[in-house]
Amino acid sequence: MINLKQCIVINIEEGSERFSRIHLFSEDEGIIMALKRKSTKRSGMQHLDLFQTAEIVFDQKPSQDISFVKETHILTEREAIGKSYTTFAQASRFCRVVQLNARHMENPQSVFETLKQALDAWNQKPYPYTTFFKALYRLASEEGFPVRQIWLERMNKKERISASSILKQPLETIPFPDENSKVLAENLTNWLTHQQDFLF
Repeated sequence: MINLKQCIVINIEEGSERFSRIHLFSEDEGIIMALKRKSTKRSGMQHLDLFQTAEIVFDQKPSQDISFVKETHILTEREAIGKSYTTFAQASRFCRVVQLNARHMENPQSVFETLKQALDAWNQKPYPYTTFFKALYRLASEEGFPVRQIWLERMNKKERISASSILKQPLETIPFPDENSKVLAENLTNWLTHQQDFLF
């Protein structure tokens, strides 16, 4: 069976001598794991890298659960993410959150859009922790976790005002955004881990 899907590359593993194991997220199906030949000499096969958005043709045999990447067409590169260690680390961290939790999420289209917008922000703007915090909050909120009703409301007044201000404003208008966002992101991560069984 041949399928064409638009996907974001969220993880790449070595696999075997001949194949890499590619973890992707598509807006209609969610998580997809596929094998891709390491040689890219064949026509129609472009190199896949982390954080790219690509149109991918998959081939899946009726008797097998696994898909094989047959053709790739890169739509968005996002190469700037790899130029900063902190930015790369936070983008990779969020992709891992998506990979670990997305199978239990009901709206892959919403997750895809959140992932896409977060990766675009990491690629274009120098605020890695703020982008992670805003993306994680949006992901959890849109999937029905009570982040506003419980996590945000249980903060002290100063923390709640700071978090609300960061969440409401565009990145460009937040003064010194990463100073508070790193602490807020860890606070939200701990709450989701221990109170909501979210995986990190």
